Amino acid sequence: MNNPEIYLTWIRPTANTIHLWNYFWAIKPLYDYAIKNNNLDNTYIFIADLHWIIWKEKDFDLKENILAQYAIYKAIWFKNIFLQSDILEVTQIEKYFSTFINLWKLNRLHSMKEATKNTEIWKIKLDLFTYPTLMAADIVGLWTNKVFLGKDQKQHLEVTKEIVKKINNKLKINLIMPEWVFFEQDNEVIWLDWRKMSKSYNNYIDPFSSEKKLLKQVNLIKTDNVPLGQPKNFENCNIIKIYKLFNTGENLAVLKEKYDKWCIWYGESKRELYDQILAHFKDIRKKQKDIIEEWYDKARKEMLKVSKEVRIKYNEPLMEIKSKII
Repeated sequence: MNNPEIYLTWIRPTANTIHLWNYFWAIKPLYDYAIKNNNLDNTYIFIADLHWIIWKEKDFDLKENILAQYAIYKAIWFKNIFLQSDILEVTQIEKYFSTFINLWKLNRLHSMKEATKNTEIWKIKLDLFTYPTLMAADIVGLWTNKVFLGKDQKQHLEVTKEIVKKINNKLKINLIMPEWVFFEQDNEVIWLDWRKMSKSYNNYIDPFSSEKKLLKQVNLIKTDNVPLGQPKNFENCNIIKIYKLFNTGENLAVLKEKYDKWCIWYGESKRELYDQILAHFKDIRKKQKDIIEEWYDKARKEMLKVSKEVRIKYNEPLMEIKSKII
């Protein structure tokens, strides 16, 4: 019997939540994909605290963020959740991987060009350039078959594939070549203030915040200035773009009719979206709250238990590489 495929994704703990686009872009599709393929037992999600160190944007309580994100994934019913820095083998694998890619190649990545274009060279830290090799170690070390990443990470995955190809050819081993999976959405980019929904821009919708804060975030969605009694563009409305993620069927049809008949305020649309978010996340919000109340010690014990099992997987390719070098 063939071994089951390994699925993997991660999110950096830059906030004590995940925003709406994180959920619909990666987390829910991955969960649905795993359930569809009866493979939840072999689906892994890690909290990328080492990736956070590279792009740390502001001071915050990392411990609180890790717990809060863990509680969300657990509430969605992911089984294999671990903390990246608990996998000691990953940094050793990364060190070997870094000898199979040159700086010229990494410097051509879009993310590197963007990060360095307005920064003096003496201010740039080495870990910015080693991020792609760390990411490669995260993926390959787990023997990942399918990695679920956004389009902005596609170039980094190409670096991973190049490293795997070079190592397999030179050391005569058989590391797995990962396959990239991206879930297309009809409205790929979700906007609040005409920019991509992002924690770094502080313009995101947090479905796990208090009801009062959630309503405030929804009300911040930018719209045009078309008043009641004049036609509104249903397809290009930012409220509707987010609403469509929930596949609301009849409710969506009712909203479209109101837009077509020019008899709805944008405030009413925002309230509909707010109610939909609360309804969709009702059970997950409750489960997350229950898990957080159990507090950090139990969550860490569970993560460490998963990490212990995961480290065995990471140790296998590490030993294969070392056996060919030492």
